[in-house]
Amino acid sequence: MPMTLPRPARLVFALGLLVLLSSCALPWQQARGPQALPDAQQIFHPFISGAKNGDLDSLDPALIQFSGDYQVAQLIFPPLVTVDDHNQVAPWAADAWSASADGLTWTLHIRPGMKWSDGVPIDA
Repeated sequence: MPMTLPRPARLVFALGLLVLLSSCALPWQQARGPQALPDAQQIFHPFISGAKNGDLDSLDPALIQFSGDYQVAQLIFPPLVTVDDHNQVAPWAADAWSASADGLTWTLHIRPGMKWSDGVPIDA
């Protein structure tokens, strides 16, 4: 004799199955990845809260004290190096670097073709 569930249990089971199936995507509904917005819509809105409410103390990288200011300055002043997916130092604005024999002096070589925002080549 087959086992039958009471009506409330069947209802709970059916609703649970419905929720489970509604969260599954059909093959033709698979996402194709994030699409980049046009350049005109590439706008950075920093999340800055607290007493400053978006007022920047300084854009000078040497004087930055708060993380919100650093986020904005990073968009203006590219870092010489960055960290890759494996937490290894990787080139960004500098394409090569070397250390002196005593390790106290580092020389970074700027990537060719770098320009200031007004189009003047960086010749450092």
